[in-house]
Amino acid sequence: MTLPAGGSASPITATAATGRASAGPATFFTSGPITVSTHGTTGTTGSVTSSTNIQTVNTSGQEVFTAGNVASTCTASEGTISGSTTITGGTLQTDSGDDDPTNTIPDHPPVNVTLPANPAPNTFFNGHIHVGSSTDNFRYVFNEQVLNPDGSITANAAHEHLLGPKAVGDLIIGQSVCGVTATAPPADTTAPKVVRTAPAANATGIAPGANVNANFSEAMKGASINGTTFKLFRHGSTTKVGASVSYNASTRQGILNPTKPLSRGATYKAVVTTFARDLSGNRLDQNATLSGLQQKTWSFKIRN
Repeated sequence: MTLPAGGSASPITATAATGRASAGPATFFTSGPITVSTHGTTGTTGSVTSSTNIQTVNTSGQEVFTAGNVASTCTASEGTISGSTTITGGTLQTDSGDDDPTNTIPDHPPVNVTLPANPAPNTFFNGHIHVGSSTDNFRYVFNEQVLNPDGSITANAAHEHLLGPKAVGDLIIGQSVCGVTATAPPADTTAPKVVRTAPAANATGIAPGANVNANFSEAMKGASINGTTFKLFRHGSTTKVGASVSYNASTRQGILNPTKPLSRGATYKAVVTTFARDLSGNRLDQNATLSGLQQKTWSFKIRN
């Protein structure tokens, strides 16, 4: 049973009057009514809870696991997953005993252990049964919790591992599975822009040895802040001023460091082009109200 795409705040349930698992003449599981249920809500704060409840385990009287009731429950959200098992009146026969005088197995009484009402995750017991002159082995795991590759959790109230040599296989009793699909963050389509400069626009009296800095509105791809996207020109010239350009990710700042002191009394224009990109690949747009992408330009004057 699975939740519909939109979730359901009210439990969705299904029932069966009885349960049974057998192979050939061997009976491994019988029970009374079985009820499975799930409910949950969607969204970033949503969660899902699923449960399986089985009444009267071992109605045949032939099995090693007996319980008045056994149930598993799991819960999952985007931040947490958990599972649990409850057992009412549970016993496990870890040794079927033997009183057959014709075989080679020493006569001995059966061994039964009382199961905890709330077993810790993956609580297990090893046991065996005698059939004629043969001994078959098993391991029972209660409150088995499995973290799946997709991030979901499987909670098995009980898992019998049939270890042979005759009976080999697995019997899972009371399974619940819970998982959520994480909500993808909205795609970043916002163009970055320059929010602060040094020197400031139209500043005067700037030292000839000053660097030119541009701080961005968001984290940028460092490789896109370079000598072709962050440039400096002397006023009236189309030749770039020689400079090294770097990007400081912690401050979101592009740094243009001229290779020589700037000329005293001269006016310079700094340009950050639209090929500077944020981490999502969006290109710079200094003025989104205008058609097309707009580069950032500003001017300042060096002191005499």
